[in-house]
Amino acid sequence: NCVRNGFIAGFILMILRHLVDDLLHYGRPNWTFELLFLTVGQLHITIIVWSVMTFCTTFVVYYGTYIWANSRKFSGTILSIIIE
Repeated sequence: NCVRNGFIAGFILMILRHLVDDLLHYGRPNWTFELLFLTVGQLHITIIVWSVMTFCTTFVVYYGTYIWANSRKFSGTILSIIIE
């Protein structure tokens, strides 16, 4: 909850800062869609990159851990054969 509240407080402060800047520069709030299009204009690329990152995290980490765990099962028997 503390981290979430920190992010919310940060977003509120950014909105207030933008509002004060608009009031000082334009004399009115300048709430246009230009900022929205600027920030999410390349949303499809962001979704593709996010999907690839999620896919890699899910499968590479899972199968890497799976292979590592299965190779550890036999390392004790191999080690005991080498020691004898």
